[in-house]
Amino acid sequence: NWARFAKVLAPKMQGAWHLHQLTQSEPLDFFVLFSSIAGVLGNRGQANHATANAFLDRFVHYRRQQGLAAQSMSWGAWSEIGSARDVVQKRLVAQGHGAISTEKGYYVLA
Repeated sequence: NWARFAKVLAPKMQGAWHLHQLTQSEPLDFFVLFSSIAGVLGNRGQANHATANAFLDRFVHYRRQQGLAAQSMSWGAWSEIGSARDVVQKRLVAQGHGAISTEKGYYVLA
């Protein structure tokens, strides 16, 4: 239903929009949004999650059209945390996708 859909969609959309509004006049070197590969591949049973992340990826294009810094990091599934750790991860592995360990994910962020 829409309430469940919006509960996941709204934080990413509103967060990106607020950050954009607060920083669009700042000379930023980087404006990084963290999305999910679900925005590209979809995720059966998680249309809200996939849509929210597709929005972030598209929002990058919106900022770039305005000459503003923007990058989206489309993370894959993490193996030990998040919604993908159980059912979704098994589905992704069956499709030939790997998972990011917490150790490797934190290493990449650092």
